[in-house]
Amino acid sequence: MMCIGMFMAVLDVQVVATSLPTIQAALKIAPDQMSWIQTAYLISEIISIPLMGFLTRTFTLRVLFVSAVSMFTVASIGCAASESFASLIAFRVVQGFFGGTLIPAVFAAVFLLFPSRLHSSATVVAGILAVLAPTLGPVVGGWITSAYAWQWLFLINVMPGFLTLPGIAINFINSYFF
Repeated sequence: MMCIGMFMAVLDVQVVATSLPTIQAALKIAPDQMSWIQTAYLISEIISIPLMGFLTRTFTLRVLFVSAVSMFTVASIGCAASESFASLIAFRVVQGFFGGTLIPAVFAAVFLLFPSRLHSSATVVAGILAVLAPTLGPVVGGWITSAYAWQWLFLINVMPGFLTLPGIAINFINSYFF
């Protein structure tokens, strides 16, 4: 379940990159400001990654991951609902920060939740998904933009976000009470 969250966060960068001209036209964004759509996400993602150790010790990995998936999903809805450059950038910052926590959380979970004999297999699965997302991103982003609308670049995160949360919550309840 955690790999779905990581996949969304990694995919989001590439999906949006292919559709920047469409977003620019829809929101009437000046050409010199366009780079901020990606930069806002990436900077906040880069800020969150080194904070993972502190955040995990403070909140626990499960609480942090559930919070990150929730906030990433809410920020994705906010990005899709944006009607201005400023609101899109604000939601991209939130989305990037929480997306950035999802990536190292998956790899931390590999070593915390799996026995050592399964570390290499679990790392390979997580690694394949981390590499697959940016590979599929440009094709998926172009198709979504041409078949639907640019807002769907962000709304594709909502269903996986909602599907991931119950799976993680059930796992948390089972491991906490049983």
